[in-house]
Amino acid sequence: MSATSRSAAAGVAAALLVALLHPAGAGDGAAPVRLIVAGEQVSAHLEGVPLGAALQSLSEQSGIQVHVPQAVAGQPVSARFDDLPLEQALMRLLEGVSHIVLRDDPGGAPIRVWVLSSGHGMAPGAGAHGTSPPAAGSLAFDARHAPEPEDRSAALVALSAEDPAQFVAVLSDALNDRDPSVRETAMDLVAYSPEGQPLSRDAKLRLLTHIARSDGSAELRADALVLLADMDPERGRAAALHARGDADAGVRTEAEAVLEELEAERSDAATPRRR
Repeated sequence: MSATSRSAAAGVAAALLVALLHPAGAGDGAAPVRLIVAGEQVSAHLEGVPLGAALQSLSEQSGIQVHVPQAVAGQPVSARFDDLPLEQALMRLLEGVSHIVLRDDPGGAPIRVWVLSSGHGMAPGAGAHGTSPPAAGSLAFDARHAPEPEDRSAALVALSAEDPAQFVAVLSDALNDRDPSVRETAMDLVAYSPEGQPLSRDAKLRLLTHIARSDGSAELRADALVLLADMDPERGRAAALHARGDADAGVRTEAEAVLEELEAERSDAATPRRR
């Protein structure tokens, strides 16, 4: 994923048309999803629509990544509202559903949502939505051993907020998880967590460098290059130079794009300004 596409995924699409979607595997009689995202406002008229289909529509129009396990994807949701702010609309769809939200900054806009099937979860704002988080030991176990990747990711997110020490203890396992979506969650938590809470800047850079060089997913290696370049241009440049020899053509292309962007920024900084 390029820097441009990663930025777009975290933003909100403007003035999109109505999405009329049917959930995967649904019959012809499935209720249509009538949901519009226009700028930062959402309108929806939903009657017994599968939760997974409603959230998929919101995700495709807003750029917020949503993970819904099959166990709850067919749960019906009904809601009618017009011109609600994006986050309020998201919370309306998630009423009564255990979930976890990851934000780009503390208090910032949601960039990823996990809907949980195992009954544990932590919603934003000290449990204002969703169920109360379980004891840290249970979360640590689930982060390592829950059968569903979505639940391992969700437990990892909850740990990062509720028990930083336990989060650090399971982070290595998460970065080596067999499922790339869990490794992506771990990478995002490393990159977006506040500095020193619980990881130092140097620890973040070392972990991202390791992902950029060694992760089994080419997409994650490319994403780590972009994150490194954003956090530390010199570390990003070193990682991109190394990635020129990556086995995957997409990673090599991303490395060249990172190097070009960093060079352009360096040239701009070196150009004297007229008074």
